[in-house]
Amino acid sequence: MTQLQWFRRYQLITGTRGRGLTVDNLTKAGLRVAFEISKSLQKEPNQAKFQIFNLTPNHAALIQDEYTDVIFNAGYEGGVRLLFSGNTQFVANYADKTDWITELVCGDGDQAFRNTFINHTFAAGSTDEAVVDYCREQLPNVKKGPLQLNPSGSLRGRTYSKMAHETLDEIARTNGCNWSIQNGALQMVRADSMLNPNSATVLTAETGLLEAAERTSKGITAKCLLNPDISVNSAVKLDNSAIRARINRGRRQSAAQGQPQPPIVNLNKDGIYKVFKVRHMGDTHGNDWFTEVLCVGLGQPLPTTSSNTTAAVPIGGQSA
Repeated sequence: MTQLQWFRRYQLITGTRGRGLTVDNLTKAGLRVAFEISKSLQKEPNQAKFQIFNLTPNHAALIQDEYTDVIFNAGYEGGVRLLFSGNTQFVANYADKTDWITELVCGDGDQAFRNTFINHTFAAGSTDEAVVDYCREQLPNVKKGPLQLNPSGSLRGRTYSKMAHETLDEIARTNGCNWSIQNGALQMVRADSMLNPNSATVLTAETGLLEAAERTSKGITAKCLLNPDISVNSAVKLDNSAIRARINRGRRQSAAQGQPQPPIVNLNKDGIYKVFKVRHMGDTHGNDWFTEVLCVGLGQPLPTTSSNTTAAVPIGGQSA
């Protein structure tokens, strides 16, 4: 059954391990909160910014520390789910006209990414998953997520004496994976794979799609009503016919203006695309409450310069 996308709801929890100040509108009218959450499958920590309007000075003082945990749930009446989990990088308080705003800039796994060094020797026969598990255990508050790794053990022992994220880079490259921390869970997913290929999130006008998806040189872009089900490395299903119609309109406009057609990615024959970037934006007292998606068919390379991103294995790609 499709979740009714009515009555915006949110819950923002800050403090040590989620125990601290809670701001929400789950049971009564709450304070105004605006947010922007950006996620990708790159190793660099996902970022989030939250603005809380008109907290009391005592409440604002509770969330001043760096590395304070932040948990943010959002959605609609009867369907509020986790949208971001991470820690504060810094907090600012400032006036804006008649409002007093507390702004939190946050990272997902930021503390773990920046500060963790490992020095460890693994015996012959140890698997890449054992190396990843060891690295993860050294990362503060990072859980185990999906790991799509070769199960074979190494023929020789190996020693790592470097930053944990550099070790994870190496393991990811040798397995054709991208690694990242998503809501506090470390995951390594193959470039030619998705986490939910058989249960893709369907995006149509009936399920919240706000405008026809567009094909660009960077991938397929789509904008929909806020949807916590859409996450990095997940699958979305789009209507290729609507995308082609928009492509054809663009070609006609370019031809009429004498402009060359820019390079664009191919469509997947089944309309199934892998999400590699997602942005959630919302304002409980404004118009914003939407999700932007950047995705690509498995047969296409990921358009990024990140050092841990591997070109997709060319399967399933198809021209428009």
